[in-house]
Amino acid sequence: MINDFIIFTDAASDLPTELIETHGISVLPMCFEIDGKSYRHYPDDRELGYSRFYQMLRSLHVNKEGHLILKEKVRGRRKSLVEFADHMEKFCVSPEKQTIFIGHGDCIDDAGTLASIVEQRFALKNIAASYIGPIIGAHTGPDVVVLSFFGSEK
Repeated sequence: MINDFIIFTDAASDLPTELIETHGISVLPMCFEIDGKSYRHYPDDRELGYSRFYQMLRSLHVNKEGHLILKEKVRGRRKSLVEFADHMEKFCVSPEKQTIFIGHGDCIDDAGTLASIVEQRFALKNIAASYIGPIIGAHTGPDVVVLSFFGSEK
């Protein structure tokens, strides 16, 4: 069967490989540079795997012009993951009809912990987790966790 359309995105979307394969999504690799060497980001890690990327990134720092401003400070990793679920509880619209997405910067255990917290608190249609790739990860750094859902406000 020939489709009348194709789904096409670039690698910065950081879609899970399973989703790409299931839906036949075409992914354009994105280029990035670390320490003067160029890499292409492919969803299947063929050129530089996520773990190796985040190991390399851990040795970098953000300069004076690259400040990250925190909305609020939460002490402790588990407490911050619970805070994500609290935020979801306040703003998520119809979680039972959504696929909730958890992205992470080479901290799969934290992503799993957040998935467990969210699954215990909500009836969900589906939950998916994936690495945050080099294009976005270069801006966030390692150990970042993201919880994405459709909400009542930004």
